Amino acid sequence: MIERRWWIVVAASAAHSVNTGLSYFGISAYFPSFEREFGWSRTAISGAFSLARIESGILGPFEGYLTDRLGPPRMMFMGIILTALGFFSLSMINSLPMLYAALILGIVLGSSLGYNMPLSVVIANLFRARRSLAFGIFRVGPGLSGSQPRAASEPQFTLREAMSTVSFWTLTIGMALRQMVTEGVSVHFVILLVDRGWSTEAASGLLGISALISAPARLGMGWLGDLLDKRRLIMGLLISLSFSVFFMGWTAHPYVFTPFMAIYSLAYGGLASLQEPIRADYFGTQYFASIQGMSRSITSVGIFLGPITAGFFYDLTKSYTIPFTFFAFIGLLSTLSMFLAKPPGVKRPSS
Repeated sequence: MIERRWWIVVAASAAHSVNTGLSYFGISAYFPSFEREFGWSRTAISGAFSLARIESGILGPFEGYLTDRLGPPRMMFMGIILTALGFFSLSMINSLPMLYAALILGIVLGSSLGYNMPLSVVIANLFRARRSLAFGIFRVGPGLSGSQPRAASEPQFTLREAMSTVSFWTLTIGMALRQMVTEGVSVHFVILLVDRGWSTEAASGLLGISALISAPARLGMGWLGDLLDKRRLIMGLLISLSFSVFFMGWTAHPYVFTPFMAIYSLAYGGLASLQEPIRADYFGTQYFASIQGMSRSITSVGIFLGPITAGFFYDLTKSYTIPFTFFAFIGLLSTLSMFLAKPPGVKRPSS
């Protein structure tokens, strides 16, 4: 028999898949349409995506506090309604301020309140021994037969205690730099290919393939994260991410671009599965929502800078070579930060 908690993970994965497809990957496919229909610069459009991405980071501590107090079910109910209203508003935009409002106050705020934070908290608290695998399934969707949790204890840091450690800051800075890279690439993925002669439909289709390619890594790295050192796995994925982004920025040939895109997608998928488990392993789950919320408020700096940096340099050079080269360097800096992100000292065990 499959344990009830694994069915919860599968349900969370289905909800996360719908949300990500519509609110994350799907939104990027609208980029060429906004530019073509309204004539806005890529910096201006990227600003909307950047502000939308950092909204959840800015409100992260507040969202974490609410989730700890109200519980995930209530947060999901509010968020899902707000996301639906945001998409309805997106259908009626006719100005840049309206685009900013629909993305930031509707789609992304609702997505963050209703999906990202509450679902992560539920999974982090349900699992200890198979936490990385659970998060991997959360990002993919397959079911899994049950397993017995270890009787191991883990540290339980308060938010103040976590923030007083070097581990919190090196881990958070590493994630901020990584998200600067992946957010910049994801927002400009479709428009980059359109510039290189692809149709909008074909470019959007390849973006969907990229998300599909990441699925095995999300599950595989989740499984490996329970067996091997998560920090070293993340470092290896970051190096792969950096080199793939570099070549994606330099090559226009589809037979060269596509293999590096596949490497990027696998690295990105693996990183997505490991970021919550390593945070829970380092600081525990008792105050997970508050710690994650504060961490997201800091990583929002990278989330904001990624899309707008790519848009700015494109408007300046009419090429994505320079911003993608820059992102490759940022990926290596993220690797260095993760190298320094050693586990924190011993804290009181969970009761």
